[in-house]
Amino acid sequence: MDNNEREIFDVTDDEGNTSMVEVLDYFFFNGEEYAVMADYTEDEPAEDEDQEIFFMQVTPLEGDEVEFNPVDDDLSQELFDAYTTADEDDDTPEEE
Repeated sequence: MDNNEREIFDVTDDEGNTSMVEVLDYFFFNGEEYAVMADYTEDEPAEDEDQEIFFMQVTPLEGDEVEFNPVDDDLSQELFDAYTTADEDDDTPEEE
């Protein structure tokens, strides 16, 4: 994804409240695809460690369309651990 192309979506919760969210990243865990998301702000996306992220499962639909489905709290914690561990591994310099 080009840094200038932000993926922004309107989501509606179980109570009917609508908010805008942004996809920060995608990754696979146990054979399923998940989106790393955060509340949308008009500012450029920042690598802010204090930014609250959440995960949604990506379900392919027809064509290029996808559906984002919420995950339960236990899976969310597993995803967070896997995602942050993978992110730390990416930042580790490779030994020669």
